[in-house]
Amino acid sequence: MRFKINQIFYLSIMLSCSLHLANAQYYPHKNNTDYREHYRGQFHFSPKSEWMNDINGLVYQGGKYHMIYQWGNKIRHGGYATSLDLLHWEDKGVALIPQKSFLPVEAKRNATGDQVYSGSAVVVSGQTAKKITGSDQEAIIAIYTGTTKGTCLAWSNDGGDIWHDYKGNPVGHLTDYAVPRDPCVFWYEPAK
Repeated sequence: MRFKINQIFYLSIMLSCSLHLANAQYYPHKNNTDYREHYRGQFHFSPKSEWMNDINGLVYQGGKYHMIYQWGNKIRHGGYATSLDLLHWEDKGVALIPQKSFLPVEAKRNATGDQVYSGSAVVVSGQTAKKITGSDQEAIIAIYTGTTKGTCLAWSNDGGDIWHDYKGNPVGHLTDYAVPRDPCVFWYEPAK
């Protein structure tokens, strides 16, 4: 009987760990800054650590603004921040983590490609959301360049807490003659 109890114990530990990894949220920055360091800008958003490049998605959903930005020094990731007023931002950490990430292994790789390059974001619902997420529930869709792959999608339908790699990536393939970069999407009202 003791052997079975040990098996159950280890199985429950493994199951709880796997559930935690499967539902991994954005990976927080390790720097616990108070944003008052010498030379840190105080007017524009800046991440707690590392380097920030262009903003690749700014959308309003669920009563707050969501910003996805290019983050990382050697390998580009998708950083993530939220705001209620566009002035005061909460740095959530890294939402889109590419396959060649330098982050620890507990940071779930959830973005297609070796790096996450520039793109954009939209909020969708209904049939458009269902085609991407499997649910008609409103979702934030990040459209980005996955290096070595092409144009890719990532999505969150829980207000940005958990980000998922789109199973149909890449949606725009690399060819011998075209290297799609920096996808920018927008709503075209006449065609809906």
